[in-house]
Amino acid sequence: MVVDVFDFVRTLRFSSLSKIHMQRFLVLLMFISVGSLTWVKAQECSLSTTVVLVRHAEKALDQGNDPELTEAGKVRATRLASYLDNADVAGLYATQFKRTQATLLDLSTKRNLPVQVMEVLPSNWNTFSEVLSRHIQAHYCGKTVAVAHHSNTIPQIINTWVGTQMKDIDDADYENIFILTLHPSNTASLIRARF
Repeated sequence: MVVDVFDFVRTLRFSSLSKIHMQRFLVLLMFISVGSLTWVKAQECSLSTTVVLVRHAEKALDQGNDPELTEAGKVRATRLASYLDNADVAGLYATQFKRTQATLLDLSTKRNLPVQVMEVLPSNWNTFSEVLSRHIQAHYCGKTVAVAHHSNTIPQIINTWVGTQMKDIDDADYENIFILTLHPSNTASLIRARF
């Protein structure tokens, strides 16, 4: 189709059409092209996308609101990277807090992938789960991503995507791993495991 359009334009260039007609035709062609690109961009993901959702690893309890990982947390982060060795992870997401980013650090290094930070704030509490889902499906359609979050945001994500009524995770529980499949039909399925 593209070759046919270019051949047609070349033919028009050497025909007896006036310069104004040629300009009008090219403007029309530009609008058709831009409209087509917009339509393709607006389409929803037509493939299932896998999201590996984990709570950040063990955090230091004496470092205020944004603590580092403990030694046990660093070991768990390394274990997570090994656990996902064969998962072909294409993208990584964390919140603005160091502990979520540090949980994905080994995986980031192994895969040579940046950790994308998406903030969770009181102002976006009711919408962050939906925004995260749309961002993942727009950028990683049909692929696998890993997401590190918190004991109170993981249930929010799962409840929004799957339609469950999951309660907050116990503050001492770091062993859950949730495998979510986002289906093209705007539904999701969930497998819960421990690592």
